[in-house]
Amino acid sequence: MTEPSQLPPFLVWLFVTAIVVVINTTTQDFWKSFKDAPDEHDPGPWCEEDRPNDFLREPANAFSDLAYFALAMKIVTHAQSDYTAAKSGTQPANFVAANYWVSVIGVVLNIIHFLGSFMNHACRCHTGHRMDVFGMYVAIFYLIWVIFCSLVVKILAPYPDMLTKTDLTKNLPALYAVMGFGAICFWFLSDLYYHDHRCKSREDFVVTGLVIVGLGMSVVIARLSSSEKRKKSSSRWIIIAVVALGLGKIAQEMDQNKILCYPKSLIQGHAIWHVATAIAMYCGYMHLRSL
Repeated sequence: MTEPSQLPPFLVWLFVTAIVVVINTTTQDFWKSFKDAPDEHDPGPWCEEDRPNDFLREPANAFSDLAYFALAMKIVTHAQSDYTAAKSGTQPANFVAANYWVSVIGVVLNIIHFLGSFMNHACRCHTGHRMDVFGMYVAIFYLIWVIFCSLVVKILAPYPDMLTKTDLTKNLPALYAVMGFGAICFWFLSDLYYHDHRCKSREDFVVTGLVIVGLGMSVVIARLSSSEKRKKSSSRWIIIAVVALGLGKIAQEMDQNKILCYPKSLIQGHAIWHVATAIAMYCGYMHLRSL
């Protein structure tokens, strides 16, 4: 039976999915203004066939973006339970569970990623492309940001007096400033067209760099865990994330290089990448909750 706290976010996801289906089956030329703007022409290098007059010009790639929205809704359930625990006076040792606002930020950033990637594949326009890449960058950076905060808490745990003086909840403006500065940098880094020869190399470099930094910090914080059970749990989440990322990357490279390319198919390599990265990001989030 579904828990009450989990039902509303699931219904929101179902409602959004239903809206997408209805608009796609009843609307023609939804993106005409973008199609008519020369600076918005920015089709991706994907295998899937373009349906120029449909709401979802790349239906498989666009529908698979709902995985990011599902990720955001799943984090909502954790934020709800953390908020309820905080109201009851419970104080978990885990940084994420003890601060429900951390999950709320994750929800917002993953919804931004969902909207950007969805628009990218629905309209095949530059605005969508830029929002997609920006959302991807900040969603990964969010996990690194949370790892950093968790590391501070872990390192200072043996020194309760010092931890009290550096209570992260009392330094929210500084934490938000770090996230905001990163977001500004990523917004400018995301402004490249697909046909620009720098596009793929820059996106691969930034994403790979962020993932490597995140994984490295994850290993460090996992080793600092005092509980052997927690170490095993957090390591399991990391392994699943790495496997999902690896499989997703293989599918994406095959898609871009038109290997086993079936343009009209409902199963696309880039769509698999969306689902795989959503799984990986959820594993990253759960890794941080398991410490």
